This record gives sequence, structure tokens and C-alpha cells, in this order.
Amino acid sequence: MINYNSSIVDRHIDFFALLFKLYQSRFLIRNKIMDKFKSSFLSFHKEIEPFLTIEETVKTLFPDASSANIKKYTKQISKVDELDPVLIIKPNQAWITNNGWVAYNQAMDRFATFNLSSQRRDEGSRCIFQFRDIQELYSVRDGLRNSNLIPNGFHVPHTLRAVVPATINNPEPIGCAYILIKLAVKKSEFSEDTSFFNVP
Repeated sequence: MINYNSSIVDRHIDFFALLFKLYQSRFLIRNKIMDKFKSSFLSFHKEIEPFLTIEETVKTLFPDASSANIKKYTKQISKVDELDPVLIIKPNQAWITNNGWVAYNQAMDRFATFNLSSQRRDEGSRCIFQFRDIQELYSVRDGLRNSNLIPNGFHVPHTLRAVVPATINNPEPIGCAYILIKLAVKKSEFSEDTSFFNVP
């Protein structure tokens, strides 16, 4: 039978236990460093990527839209050429209450087809309209407004109602208008035009 010196065995056990603890500590420290680096990188990446993706923009503008519509609108905007302006119109529920959805849809059809022969600039969405340039976008708006092709669609701001005839003193705009510009392949920027539906 082999006799083992218990003190030597114990020292070896303690030594290997220490090695294991050192290895374990090194592993934990490395993970903490990597997690911190990852967090810093993501924060930095977010700072240098100020523009939303097209899908993020769609979700911001249409928070109540179904996943199917989110996908549909994202695909529609993705096909737009870079820097071409996109008009996005969101309905004003107060206007809908006063005038109805039929009148609203007819108005959106006007935006989709005005000055076009047999095409639509909205792919049937009635909320996202593509234009060649800013001039065309506002020419369509001005043409619809000046020809009164959207009855009650444009309104007089509260600050000017006292100086205009009551016949054109529409209390509510038909909706909110946003101008979106596609940047690169999947990025976009947008801003609300708060005077888009105002009577000049």
C-alpha cells in the first residue's frame, strides 16, 4: 500500500483550488470588460446614427398600425429614390367626425392622382405619397387648395379667423402632414409641416 503524506496532498488540493478560482475570476472579469465595451460601443453607435430606420419612422408615425401595414408602408417607402420627398398624411379624427370617412378617402384620392393621367402616387395606401421633388409636392397641395377640390380640407388658423369670411372659416384641418426624406438605403428623416393644411 502506498502511503500519502496528507499535508502534501492537502497543499496540492489547495493549490489547484486556487488556480481554479483565479481562472474563474479571470473569466468573470473578462466578461465584465466585454459587457462594458459592448454597452459603450452600442451607445457610441447610437450617437453617430441619429437617423431612424425606415421601419422605425413608420412605427413612430403610425403607432397604432398593424404589423401588416407597418411592413407594407416600410416596403413602399423603401422603394422611393433617395432624397425624393414623401408626403405622409395622418387623418384628423375631429375632421372625420364632422365630414366622414368617405369624404376623407376621396380627398386622399385627390392627393394620389392630381395632375396624373392614369397613375397613383400612393400605391393605394391613401397616406403615403411620393413626389419627384418638393416643388411638385407643394404644387399639388396648392392646386387642390386653390381649386377647392377638397371641400373643408384646409382651415384657417385660430389667430386669423377673425379677419376671414365665415364661409371659409373651417375649424379643423383634414389631417397632419409630414415630409419624409429617404436617406441611404434604410434611413430616413421626417418633419411635420404644421401649416400644410392652412388657408393662406
